[in-house]
Amino acid sequence: MSEKGSDRGFKVEDKRRFDAEGQPREDEGNEEAAPAQTSAAQADQHSEPTGTESQGRAGEAELSFSSFVVGLASQAFMFLGATPDPSTGVVHKDLPQAAAMIDILSILQEKTSGNLSDDEAHLMEEVLYELRMRYVSETQHGGAGQASGQGETHEG
Repeated sequence: MSEKGSDRGFKVEDKRRFDAEGQPREDEGNEEAAPAQTSAAQADQHSEPTGTESQGRAGEAELSFSSFVVGLASQAFMFLGATPDPSTGVVHKDLPQAAAMIDILSILQEKTSGNLSDDEAHLMEEVLYELRMRYVSETQHGGAGQASGQGETHEG
C-alpha cells in the first residue's frame, strides 16, 4: 500500500513565461497558451461592465459621490425624525446623531472643495442648507430634550 501511495503523488509543473534570469522560456507549449490567456485577461480588464455587472452586489446601484451624499443626508433626515427608519417603519428622532451626520457632510464638503463638479457642489450646498435649517427648527421647537442625547421614538 505504501508503494501505491508514492505513485499517487502530485506533479509540479512550472508554467511561468520567464525563467529565473527573466528571459522568456522557449517551451513551445507554454507560449501558445500564454498569449491566449493574456489576451483574455486584457479583454476582461478593458471591457465595459454590462448593466447587471455595474449594479454591484445584490442589485445595488453603482455608487457615485452624489448617491453617497444622498445616503448620508437620508440618515441625517431619519435622525431628525423627518423620515421613518426603512427597516422598521418607526420614526426615531435622535438630534445628537443628526448633528453628527450634518458635521460629517460639512467635513466632506470642506475636504472636497474645488474637486467637485458644479452639480455635486450644488448638491452639497442644498443638502447641508436643508439639514441645518431642519436641525435648527427641531432644536428650537420641541427638540430641546433630545439635545442631551435622549432619543424619541414614534410609530409611523
